[in-house]
Amino acid sequence: MPLRPQLQTLTNGQSQQFVLEAAAGAPAAPPAGGTITWTLTSAAGAGTISADGLYTAPAVMTVAAEVAVTATPTGGNPESATVRLVPLEVILLPDKVSLREGETQQFNATVPGDPVNGVLWNIAPGLGTMVDGLYQAPTPTREDREVTVTAISAIDHHKTATAKVQLQTKPPWWGVTVGLFVYLIAIFSLVTLLVSLWPREADAKEVTTWWQATVGREVDLLWLVMICGALGSFAHGARSFVDFVGNRTLRASWSAWYLLYPLIGAALALIFYLAVRGGFLTTTGGQDVNLYGLTAISGLVGMFSKQATTKLAEVFSTLFKTDKDDQSLKNKLS
Repeated sequence: MPLRPQLQTLTNGQSQQFVLEAAAGAPAAPPAGGTITWTLTSAAGAGTISADGLYTAPAVMTVAAEVAVTATPTGGNPESATVRLVPLEVILLPDKVSLREGETQQFNATVPGDPVNGVLWNIAPGLGTMVDGLYQAPTPTREDREVTVTAISAIDHHKTATAKVQLQTKPPWWGVTVGLFVYLIAIFSLVTLLVSLWPREADAKEVTTWWQATVGREVDLLWLVMICGALGSFAHGARSFVDFVGNRTLRASWSAWYLLYPLIGAALALIFYLAVRGGFLTTTGGQDVNLYGLTAISGLVGMFSKQATTKLAEVFSTLFKTDKDDQSLKNKLS
């Protein structure tokens, strides 16, 4: 007379009815004048079993364990089955996905010990829809957002598992990408202008351009500084553009950054140059200008505009530093 079920997995407070089966598969009746004795073989605190074979797991499981359930009919042979006890947890897969507007993702939640894997679903913030673990991204998706998908155990609402959904906006129209590419190439073409403005003699006081215009030495230096600053910004912007296009994460909202960044780099390089020439920053060359050093620092200022801005802020703070307490500058009548 086999004992059914032979193997069962349970968790916090769940129950399972065990039955001795006769040869025909029906529940076996106790022998005439006898009984069926039910026993558990395990460490203390591994649940209880009633006189009719109803096993109940402990209310809280902290570690996995196995329990042997044994039914012994009077005058008969004992029959055993195994109960696997597992701590209540929720396993949610996949744990992280990226979706664009309208795309879907099926999430699978597993609750060891719960035969039906009963879970409740929640999404926060409430972007998109979730039905039986099938998540659909909202339409339209106007900005990149992160949504947290939570699976909550139906047995114990304190047991949860989460997954992250990265919502991505639609890639920009191909014309935006091509336009930015052409613009960056145009910025790079300023190298030709840089070469045309380079002085023909190291000590020349005037420079003649390829269109036969004559500019003074100081004006020439200003042009060199601004162009090198723009080229430095181009190097930074072009590298960023290639990375984002290659990863398919380019956003049309960043178009203004790509358009203005070379101009920002040129302006910062000019301000930095004026600060150097004005003596606000220490230089070692006096009035003599090292063209290679000048163009190199201008390009670096354009490439690392954030660091250059921080340095200029330090100069400003040093020049206009005051020892007075800010409180003393306030209107005493207020």
